[in-house]
Amino acid sequence: SCSSESHCAVVGEGYDNAGNYKTVGYVTFDGGNTWTPTLTTQDVGLMGVKFTSETEGWAAGTSKSGRNLLGQFYRTTDGGKTWNLEQVRLLF
Repeated sequence: SCSSESHCAVVGEGYDNAGNYKTVGYVTFDGGNTWTPTLTTQDVGLMGVKFTSETEGWAAGTSKSGRNLLGQFYRTTDGGKTWNLEQVRLLF
């Protein structure tokens, strides 16, 4: 998701060199010339990210707890420099 031509965020998931599952969110402020990892977790599979303004954005995903899926939502208010877990919701 991009809030402007130079400011964008992406999320991806996979395995690191040690074989551990990992999800990472990256942000660029220079049109994609450089990307900085600003959200890293091993507990959530992030499915998408969306900026609602230049400073506010949301990343959404799920995690599994037993037989339950948990919807988890991260929010940024500083353009993606930092992310905070805002809501965990039980899905059936």
